[in-house]
Amino acid sequence: MKLFAFVREHQWIPVTGYLIYVAALTAGYYYNLTFVQLGLTDLGTREIGMSPEDVSIVMAVLALCTLVAAVGSGLVMDRRGWSTNLYVKFRLLFLIILVQPLLTSASYTASNG
Repeated sequence: MKLFAFVREHQWIPVTGYLIYVAALTAGYYYNLTFVQLGLTDLGTREIGMSPEDVSIVMAVLALCTLVAAVGSGLVMDRRGWSTNLYVKFRLLFLIILVQPLLTSASYTASNG
């Protein structure tokens, strides 16, 4: 693994990049936990009036779509050699960071009609 080679060679800039990337993924997980799992459930039941069972079905479909997207993007990144390029990962991360506030504001707009 390249990360361990960077540590052995005392190349701290790439190590710092990996740490920043992992920290951003952790923050993204927290966002997804609070917004997607808690916020969308509340939005579906309280604001839209869906039954808890219907919200569960929609959340399951969302989880399956996420699974397909994650496996697909992982395969593409691996086949194109992007999985070892930290700069490509940062570009994708930046794109995700741009999209998440749009999704949050869209759900707020949908709930306040």
